Amino acid sequence: MKIGICDDNEAYRKMMRKECEALECGGGRVISVSEYSSSDEVKEDLKSLDILLLDIELGEESGFSVRDYIEENGLDVIIIFVSAHSDYVFDSFGMNVIGFVRKSDLHPALGKLLLKAAERLNRNEIYFDDISSSGISYIVSSGVYVKFHLESGSEKLYRERMHNLERQLSDLDFVRIHRCCIVNLKFVKKVINKAAHEKYVSVGNKNLKISDNYYKEFKEKYSEYCRKRAVYC
Repeated sequence: MKIGICDDNEAYRKMMRKECEALECGGGRVISVSEYSSSDEVKEDLKSLDILLLDIELGEESGFSVRDYIEENGLDVIIIFVSAHSDYVFDSFGMNVIGFVRKSDLHPALGKLLLKAAERLNRNEIYFDDISSSGISYIVSSGVYVKFHLESGSEKLYRERMHNLERQLSDLDFVRIHRCCIVNLKFVKKVINKAAHEKYVSVGNKNLKISDNYYKEFKEKYSEYCRKRAVYC
């Protein structure tokens, strides 16, 4: 689980990091924490973050602009707003926002919200050995093995049948597009129609063919995925 802390005040970033590290000690989770001092810095890393602790006043910038950027681009980042000014609370609502914490009340309020965010993440991912489903772009069958194509660009072999994987991933944002391929909808950039019976999904730098037998299910699940995230597709 990767947590980002975006605040232009180094002292507050250290306080928030301490709360994140306490969550790791208490929950036994593997947690990575990164710090950012501006909205431009954090925007470069948003795709790799699971949770973002976000200050509202970032010098001349605003944390609200980061929230809007996340929502407009359909990114799966849970936001916890942290501010010294409680009068911002009614402006802080958003599709990805899980809560608001005053800086004067970091402990224990922030820890409680971090646990809530972690529980939500756990419902949205499963693990295959040390591989999180949230980092898998797509899966290709290879005999009695499958090959996980990861967000990082690397590949991992895993011993499992395709139909078993499909069942395990059925409650997540994965859908089968071919007898030999399952995609993570989070990484679908667009759907390409080359001809009447030639349809592809663009995932990373790959165009993966959608079989006619799976197109209806893919279209329904992808449309629902976009609707939930207010993404135009």
